[in-house]
Amino acid sequence: ISPLFVFKDGKLPDYLDFSGYCCFNKLYKKSIFDKLRFPEGKLSEDLYIYFQTMYYSKKICTTSELLYCYSIMRKGSLCNAMPEKQIFDSFRACQHTTKFMIKNNIDKKHFVIWRELVSNNHIDGLRVLKERKFEARISELDNKYKKLLKIIDFHIDNLKK
Repeated sequence: ISPLFVFKDGKLPDYLDFSGYCCFNKLYKKSIFDKLRFPEGKLSEDLYIYFQTMYYSKKICTTSELLYCYSIMRKGSLCNAMPEKQIFDSFRACQHTTKFMIKNNIDKKHFVIWRELVSNNHIDGLRVLKERKFEARISELDNKYKKLLKIIDFHIDNLKK
């Protein structure tokens, strides 16, 4: 087990990777979940609390040892069964995390990183809706993400370092 992030003085590390915003490959002290809970009934539930786990932790460790196998390709997988729900839950998780970041005055550098992840979710969500023939929801999702990205851009433009 090696440290992935080490926090100093309660500040987020200089390097913060949102690309693997999953909670399953990290070890946490149990007490971190005294403050946090995965939302019930949501898909993409890791995205709802991933940033908060980092924010409230002094150290997060990870291991490269394969201890968990996650497959969205297996028959009966929730990700395959409800792609439309997952896409919109992922958007709501992005909203939730953005509000948390604004409320806690997260610095510009981390907002820029976060914006990239939100933008990638936007593009991926539109692609999947199109592939799965959910054309009626494409403009709805597109508009929601565009509004959220404007909020994020506003905060990036108005934050000092």
